[in-house]
Amino acid sequence: MNSYDKTPYKSIPILYTYLPSLAATGRLHGIDTEDPDQCRVLELGCAEGGNIIPQAWYFPSTTFVGIDLSQRQIKMGQNIIEKLELPNIQLLQADISSFKHQTDDKFHYILLHGVFSWVSAETQESIFRQCQSLLADNGLVYISYNTYPGWHSQMVFRDALKLDASLYPQKPIKERLKNLQAFFSAADNEFSNYHQRRLHELGKHSDSYLLHEFLEENNHPIYFKDFISRAQQHSLQYISDAYLPIDEPSLLGEKRHSFLKNIPKKIDRLQAMDFMIHQRFRRSILTHSGNKVREKFTSEHLPEVAFRTYLQSKQIASYNKIQEVKYHDLSNTKLQISVSHPITHAAISILKSHYPGSLSFNDLLQKSCQKVADEGDLKYLESIEHFYSELYLLVVDDWVALDTRSRQYAKLDSSKPLQISTLNYYYAIQQGFMPSPCHKAIDLGKTSKIFFSQLLHGTSGEALQAMYINEYKKKNKSTSINPFYANTYKKQAKNFIKTLERNGLLENK
Repeated sequence: MNSYDKTPYKSIPILYTYLPSLAATGRLHGIDTEDPDQCRVLELGCAEGGNIIPQAWYFPSTTFVGIDLSQRQIKMGQNIIEKLELPNIQLLQADISSFKHQTDDKFHYILLHGVFSWVSAETQESIFRQCQSLLADNGLVYISYNTYPGWHSQMVFRDALKLDASLYPQKPIKERLKNLQAFFSAADNEFSNYHQRRLHELGKHSDSYLLHEFLEENNHPIYFKDFISRAQQHSLQYISDAYLPIDEPSLLGEKRHSFLKNIPKKIDRLQAMDFMIHQRFRRSILTHSGNKVREKFTSEHLPEVAFRTYLQSKQIASYNKIQEVKYHDLSNTKLQISVSHPITHAAISILKSHYPGSLSFNDLLQKSCQKVADEGDLKYLESIEHFYSELYLLVVDDWVALDTRSRQYAKLDSSKPLQISTLNYYYAIQQGFMPSPCHKAIDLGKTSKIFFSQLLHGTSGEALQAMYINEYKKKNKSTSINPFYANTYKKQAKNFIKTLERNGLLENK
């Protein structure tokens, strides 16, 4: 039995495979990429389709094909597609090496996440051949893979877990991690603290991730430069990493940047960066070697794309003066980015209010300048180059996400019933998350499934608050509730609704 049939990999949306972001990254690098709203997409190693089924829902005019060797996972995905009645996607049980598309149509985007490092060298060569053969002229390939030098240290855990598995075959994977923590603690050497921290991080992952990442027969990390060399042998060239910061030397500080900028060739420079930051994972975007690729985009190229973000600050930004303000996103309030120009402050505010929608550069600039004109000092409209440079920094440091065009999502009318889509009802019930329109897996924690049933058919915010309180009464076998706890549960219900609304997961019935 295939190991992925025995233990299916948790299949979720992969943020950096979001089609509009990939397309926009390609455009910034000079590729006239296909409109993600109407194109053809192939995912090799799709598992049960958790990465492309949500995109098929949100992009109904785009055609998706996914293949995987695991018959069990393909059947699981086909059942989801049938329940959601999606006509624009098919999942096929097939071997990557021998897969043949049913038509002569090429694919504009080919996705491989969590596949390349976990197959044999022969299959890796087949992946390159298939990508070169099936990719449209202006197409992009996304391939993620484990990299050296970072994975040299990871191999310690892989080899130790494999040894433990050979000695105690029936032991659960999380128990193996606890044993390793005890072992490395007892070792008490110069590496013990690092090993303990890393094992603690690994313990947060799912069992399926740990089993397939550390106990599969195949896990072949590769140096970035060697990966690119092999891609070039199949007439594929490097564009960028989908995670832009690891391709930007200036983010590493002046000392490192001064050293790296003296390395003339881009691939050599990026390989040196990987050594500096101990890189262990990459998400490379490739295209045909015949395409003319812009080696590095600048702020001058930003008008070619659109933007999306939800940044917050504890400070109040001024539109009347140059003022350094620190912003953070919701996932990590300690990690911050500083900008200072009034137009940039206005742009961040406007994008936040528009989220999860996107705004084209021209739309964003026009709205931001208007906001400064209405609420600030007109003289700052004369120093627009400062805004260009700050927006560029926000993009290359991954604070602002990319899109190909403006996208608008309807604002909710609080006086009308609220509901969720069939897509998000299914994933909430079966997987414990909802896939957002911008391809994030929104974790729902321990939220009771009864709420999702009500939201599928439509309900009010007040009714959800009452349901939270009733759930508390059931749990505690009580007919009443302390007013303090009642207010607490009402607040939880409001925050739940706010999270769904902010991520574009609610609509009016």
